[in-house]
Amino acid sequence: MRSKFLGAVSAVVLSMTPYGVSAQAEEASQKIDIGAQSLQSALLKFSEQTDIVVVAPSALVKNKTAPKVVGNLPPYQALSRLLVGSGLKYARGADGEITIVSSADQIGIAANASSTQLAMYQNSEQQNDATSNSQDQAVRQTGNSQEEEDLMELQEIIVTGSHIRGAGAVGSKVFTYDRSEIDLQGFATLPDFMRSLPQNFNGGFSESTAAQFGGSSAASRGNLVMGSGVNLRGLGNTSTLVLLDGQRLSPAGSDGSFVDISMIPLAAIESIEVLADGASATYGSDAVGGVVNYKVRKDYDGAETRMRYGFATQGGLEEIQVGQTFGRAWDDGHALITGEYGSRDALDAKDRPFSEDAPEFNHLLPEHERYSIFATGGQKLADNLEVSTKAYFSRRDSARLVNQPRPAPLPPAIPFSSLTSATKQYGGTLGVTVDLGDTINNDWRIKVVGGYNRLDTNIETFEFAAQTVTGTTIRESETTSLDALADGTIFTLPGGKVKLAVGGHYREEDFFNPTAMTRFDRNVKAAFGELFVPLVGEDNRMPGVEKLEVSMALRYEDYSDFGNTTDPKIGVKWSPFEGLNLRGTYSTSFRAPLLTELDDSANFAFLLNATNAQGGSNVLVALAGDGNPALQPESADIWTAGFDFSPAALSGLNVSATYFSIEYKDRILAPPFISLFSILTDPTLAELIDLNAPDAETQAMIDRYGQFNFTTFIPPLRDFSDADAVFRGFVSNIARTETSGIDFSASYALETVDSGTFNFSVGGTYLLDFMQQVTASAPAQDALNVIQNPVDLRLNGGVSWTLEGFTASVRLSHIDGYTDNISDPDGVPVDSWTTTDLSLRYNTGDRFGGWLDNTSFVVSARNLFDQNPPFVQSLRQNSEVNYDPNAHSPEGRVLSFNIVKQW
Repeated sequence: MRSKFLGAVSAVVLSMTPYGVSAQAEEASQKIDIGAQSLQSALLKFSEQTDIVVVAPSALVKNKTAPKVVGNLPPYQALSRLLVGSGLKYARGADGEITIVSSADQIGIAANASSTQLAMYQNSEQQNDATSNSQDQAVRQTGNSQEEEDLMELQEIIVTGSHIRGAGAVGSKVFTYDRSEIDLQGFATLPDFMRSLPQNFNGGFSESTAAQFGGSSAASRGNLVMGSGVNLRGLGNTSTLVLLDGQRLSPAGSDGSFVDISMIPLAAIESIEVLADGASATYGSDAVGGVVNYKVRKDYDGAETRMRYGFATQGGLEEIQVGQTFGRAWDDGHALITGEYGSRDALDAKDRPFSEDAPEFNHLLPEHERYSIFATGGQKLADNLEVSTKAYFSRRDSARLVNQPRPAPLPPAIPFSSLTSATKQYGGTLGVTVDLGDTINNDWRIKVVGGYNRLDTNIETFEFAAQTVTGTTIRESETTSLDALADGTIFTLPGGKVKLAVGGHYREEDFFNPTAMTRFDRNVKAAFGELFVPLVGEDNRMPGVEKLEVSMALRYEDYSDFGNTTDPKIGVKWSPFEGLNLRGTYSTSFRAPLLTELDDSANFAFLLNATNAQGGSNVLVALAGDGNPALQPESADIWTAGFDFSPAALSGLNVSATYFSIEYKDRILAPPFISLFSILTDPTLAELIDLNAPDAETQAMIDRYGQFNFTTFIPPLRDFSDADAVFRGFVSNIARTETSGIDFSASYALETVDSGTFNFSVGGTYLLDFMQQVTASAPAQDALNVIQNPVDLRLNGGVSWTLEGFTASVRLSHIDGYTDNISDPDGVPVDSWTTTDLSLRYNTGDRFGGWLDNTSFVVSARNLFDQNPPFVQSLRQNSEVNYDPNAHSPEGRVLSFNIVKQW
């Protein structure tokens, strides 16, 4: 959300109502949930959550920060905490209005003081404890009725999971993390942070699973770009939707199967919202495991310099980061530009005791160098018309050394070589917002946004022995989109305003492989609607029903290459009494086939003499490959139920839990088999076998595919025209995954008189099952706690202490043990892993004067006690790296020093 700076006496007023607060509201504790962030935005959230007018002159709050304040607190106690260390205090006028003043000023504000204000009118209470809801906003000038009329405007905040301002993701839990929290924990990049989330499974595409590790889907296809994706619920990178300010990004990888979040600079990010729930009814394809929305900074007036240095104490991974931000806000617009440079050395296998027996010249993690620039801006062209834009460019150069023996009967070794990749991502958006004003219920708005994003990758393999480039891979991925959304109030019930959002979406996707001169493209058209109904609210609440809200959403999508889908979602939130919310959702979601999955030009047809189940023999044509133009979308039914509890009797305590169940059907998979020659005797493959000669359609496939005749080597000699059985072994909609579990969190904030504030927290995910079925004929197997699959428990917990600008934080992370059935079919136990992180931060505020003002110093140690990852026999024979990159990190203890200076 951006701020307005109006006139020479510019001040920000953050409120729910233009009137003062009553004595009753003043004394009663309220739920406060404000993360550490800029003081300006913290005061804004304070007003959103308390209905209290706060006038904050921009000259005073500019470039100041506020600590985290969470708990059931009297509003003015919470406000005092936000101002700790800022050199500011609050003063109350005769009308109850609050003004932020310097601590050196005399307290007392005239009742008729005239100042420019930004007033916010919230139409409904927060819908999600972890995020702030969207609100209607208006600018007004107290003591100046003419300007009050002239400057009226509306502005929106859209919360991930909903298209409706003022509704939020009803029934769902949205986790929000701001950048200061990420800085405090010592993370240098977005992938580093995302790996710490209990809902995210590291298996899939990540820099640690790239290239040299076998077994996982990411590694088997080859993450040659050495990028990182997001894998919520362990359902695969393709089943998590990644957004940048609500817009899709072009996919990366040799097959376009993941969004590379390592291309997004941390310096450009204001916050991260994670919706671990189905959301295809809102966003369309991929939102099965959930949605991750990276929100870019916009509302900053001034300059910020960031510098970070880190290194691993066991050796390797020296990293440097420098970022610079310039922002400017004026009466009717704003602009911001951020640049960031980052580099990190590789991690050699010889630098870690668990992998010191690996062959020479092997990197566990690649080296990276990245340059990024992000720019955002907005300008009001009229009272009811605003334009906004965003543009960005990132380039990452990565390299790793590979020297890895191969198991027999393959050639004895991959020659000592280096793998280098150069990845560029660039694009932007242009949006127009029109406030319809009094024409429709006073709050309707239309927003149209066009977006473009492109990702280019060039990968080279250089063989040192031959001193030549032995392989080049080039990919070009492009996405163009247009979104139109209208939302506002349609009528009012006793429980509140009933709101509606309707819109449309058009997208073109293009994936080009210049190496093979193949291009894949399609277009997507969508129409969607969402309804928010507050059945019971403040005005008609009753015993046992403090609040009752329902949301309904529906989205229809039509794909040019495979057909259409329709997905609904319904969410309910019921508050039986103040402090307790019960919530639940039901939705369907889908994942569209990748463009490359619909292409069968690289498929093969194998001819062989195979033994059948009756002991006889058939001439079998086995069709295999990663493409199938007949693929349909994967689909899922998703249920959630949960509660949020903040008891008034124990101020500062917040407890939350969410049960989820996902039934994921028609998953795209190539059927697994032990040997081509045993296919006809495997009952799990029966549905994919036709004991007849190929029909005309199948014969056309055989003629089109590459052919390999095994009967040339294993007689009797046959021809493809002799085939009397067909096995469809290419990718098809044959698999199924069912998983359920519980997300949970608890936090307690304890404020002392003289010893500062203590915050205790614990959170995690406990999986109840993770059932997988590779074909309809195959038995379902529980893959929970089995290598390359999610474990049952991931847990984070910690305690922090804040006093006069100083914060100390200790955080524990736990990953449960599991079974390795790859190195030994009988199963080898793999130990659980618990690591400790320590962070110390000091924010100078205005305590020292001069250049030290508004400077934050952070020293952090990740994996403080230098715990090596549990031993796992290498997933690829003879590599001797001896850890599991799908579950653990090889980094060891990483120390970092971070300075952020606001000017």
